[in-house]
Amino acid sequence: MTVSLRQWLNSVRGAVLDVPDVMALDYLSQTAHEFAERTLALKRTLRYDLEAGVSDYFVRPDDMKGIVPIALQSVHVNGTLYTPPSPLSCTNACYVPCAGGAVVYDAAAGMVDVSPRPTEDSPGGLRITLAVAPRVGEHEVDSLLWDQFMQPILAGAVAKLYSLPGHPWSSPSSADRHMVAYGAGISAARYRALADYTFSTARLDPGVVI
Repeated sequence: MTVSLRQWLNSVRGAVLDVPDVMALDYLSQTAHEFAERTLALKRTLRYDLEAGVSDYFVRPDDMKGIVPIALQSVHVNGTLYTPPSPLSCTNACYVPCAGGAVVYDAAAGMVDVSPRPTEDSPGGLRITLAVAPRVGEHEVDSLLWDQFMQPILAGAVAKLYSLPGHPWSSPSSADRHMVAYGAGISAARYRALADYTFSTARLDPGVVI
């Protein structure tokens, strides 16, 4: 479920007088992306059918509409859990072994390779969980950001607007004050996301970043 950043405009206007809507939306979009990227608070789990004899599986573009991948969090293959050694260790490409098998993730290709190859079809047998962020410029964002993180994202956007020189609303002191609130929100959300990230007992060896 998504919400429009336009719902946040009144709050921005209340803090930063005379800011144009287009500029306010741009900074809200940038800050929502940055917040999700730095905290790993936003996750997307994708489900695909495993096919006999097929090892390579590609993320469908429609499944990533309006978002970009930040880091692989886990892969389930027919119930076996593969997790990287840390939540930010697999941002580009990585090899994650497990008892009797492994998965390779390639962010650039949007691909997950599983080994050994499945020997039979398994509907919904592959689950890929990614930490994601809204695309910069996207004005529809996941409702989780509105429900749980609206205040720090607003603080970050307002801080950046206050820090712009040469505008009627420019105010370095106000920028500093709101940036402190933004930083505190990032720290709290990131701590919670990292605390939720646990290693599976099914993984015998750490993943290797490649």
